[in-house]
Amino acid sequence: MKFQRLLTPVLLAGLCGFSSAPPSTTPELTQRAKHVVVYDGPEIKAHLEYWWAVDYISTSNLMLKLSLMVDGTMSTEVKRDAIAVLGPDGRTFPLVDPKEFQRQYPDLLSALNLNNAWGPPPESFSGIRKSCGRWFLSRPGDFRDQPSLTVTPGYWCSGPLVFAVPDGVRPGEWVLLIDLEGSDVRIPFALGQ
Repeated sequence: MKFQRLLTPVLLAGLCGFSSAPPSTTPELTQRAKHVVVYDGPEIKAHLEYWWAVDYISTSNLMLKLSLMVDGTMSTEVKRDAIAVLGPDGRTFPLVDPKEFQRQYPDLLSALNLNNAWGPPPESFSGIRKSCGRWFLSRPGDFRDQPSLTVTPGYWCSGPLVFAVPDGVRPGEWVLLIDLEGSDVRIPFALGQ
């Protein structure tokens, strides 16, 4: 009985010492390079590259490269129709339709190759993960464009994002918008500044 009385406070004190606060749900944004932003949120990690967009202001397409991954054991679904960009003038532009992307593919080919659009993200972002092999937009004849992706632990998904901007891409503050089931990803980036 005496042992039990001593053991209970020791166990409670020990358990209290190992308790930890829940993980942060506040996303973290890091400017990794002049034209690279990394988003680390509760549901997903994103590596956004916008090299091409900086050099092609005033064109009718905004092209970005996005890599996605998750940590831990939970998967995250990302839907194509939940991806858009917010322009400096407050207008929102959705991701282009896969058929429109394939129609424009010959005009975009040099930029896609220059940016290694479907290539892996930097190892510093992806670690030892493997490619998921799918994306929202695909090369003509590839037929791997997906209406949604499930990003799973141990894998990264990467590819181009193309947005039609009818009046031309303008300098200023842009924001990549990705609406997930449990959170809204917002990644700001600046063009022409």
